[in-house]
Amino acid sequence: MIKKILKITGITLGSLIGMLVLAYGIISFNIYKRGQKVYTVEAENINIPSDSASIELGKHLSIIKGCQDCHGTKLDGKVFFQDALLGTFSSANLTLLKNNTDQDWIKAIRHGIKKDGRPLIIMPSDKNMALSEKDLAALIAYCKTLQESKTDLPPISIGPLGKVLDALGMVHIYAAEKIDHSQGIIAEIKPEVSIEFGKYIAQTCTGCHQPNFKGGENLAPGGPHVPDLTKTGAVGKWTEEQFTSVLRTGKRPNGTQMNTEDMPWQMTREYSDVEIKALYKFLNTL
Repeated sequence: MIKKILKITGITLGSLIGMLVLAYGIISFNIYKRGQKVYTVEAENINIPSDSASIELGKHLSIIKGCQDCHGTKLDGKVFFQDALLGTFSSANLTLLKNNTDQDWIKAIRHGIKKDGRPLIIMPSDKNMALSEKDLAALIAYCKTLQESKTDLPPISIGPLGKVLDALGMVHIYAAEKIDHSQGIIAEIKPEVSIEFGKYIAQTCTGCHQPNFKGGENLAPGGPHVPDLTKTGAVGKWTEEQFTSVLRTGKRPNGTQMNTEDMPWQMTREYSDVEIKALYKFLNTL
């Protein structure tokens, strides 16, 4: 009897393991195949300035839009995430892209597509689609002034959990798949203390806090709960002074210090007064 039970258990476990291996193989092949897809996208024809004011604006945007978080302070690339289960993710060294045309820059930043038309991995182009023409042009203008810097970076490798989360739709390895590439580009959003400008600034926040700004479970194993930024969450109870202080210092109203890996306050501290006030105004409408 015991032998029979063990035999049935062994067959069941073997079948289950076989099914899991097969499913993982299908998921892995699917990710590879999607990564080989060539997108035919006509990049927007915009004028890239070269004046010092535009370049300075581009530098500011590279900080507050999170470019430096992933590509490093010199935009020469870095390993921005590494986990045994999720994978190793290195960003491109933007200082070595001197042969990029303006259209190449636009396709990468706004459409999440490489020079050869294949999709970039973990490039937040779905957020960058909201960039105005003025800001996109300024950001490219700044990138074109970068001094060449060599960086030794490991290749991107997507871990088993990363592949599974992508298959479940919990993360998106290829942002190019999510984008409406026919979406038009707005000319400019006036930088003023307005709900419209606050919403524009808040696009960067949606990567962690979700498009509805409600936060939720952290996708990184062991990561802290992502706060609700709307009026129903603790952040929504903060005064404008408290909100400003948190974004500038990383210290919560209760005195506890935020980890820069959980909340990029070293990025948000570079927000101008107008940007912070507009962001606060927008979040308080939610």
